[in-house]
Amino acid sequence: MGQFDGFIPWRKINNKELSLNDFEADDDIFDFLESEDVLFEQSSVVRPSMYHVVILGDKTTPSTFLTELIIECFHRNEEQAVAITRDVHQDGKGVCGTYTREVAETKIEEMIEYSRTHNHTLNCMMEKGNKHAI
Repeated sequence: MGQFDGFIPWRKINNKELSLNDFEADDDIFDFLESEDVLFEQSSVVRPSMYHVVILGDKTTPSTFLTELIIECFHRNEEQAVAITRDVHQDGKGVCGTYTREVAETKIEEMIEYSRTHNHTLNCMMEKGNKHAI
């Protein structure tokens, strides 16, 4: 068994689509790569879109609770949490963090669960950011 067994990626090499399964042994792959000028097609990496997790302001959720929630769910320090809470109360919304879609969805679920556990309502949402993950 070689180190590439079970691994089946494909690439276009010298305008021919090849899979590692096209070679009988690992040595065959290295022999092929060393045998001639091999032109590898550059693969493009698609970076996922990023989403802001946003808390929306309301008249019923206390500032102290929002600060506590931000520290707990987003691992912010107290100064950062207070600044986000201030944004929520002054601007009607505050961005807690920016994540890939899946992580942002999980953060929102975590915030809602935390709020329910502490008998508070919470209005929050995800909004698409203008950058992609690096």
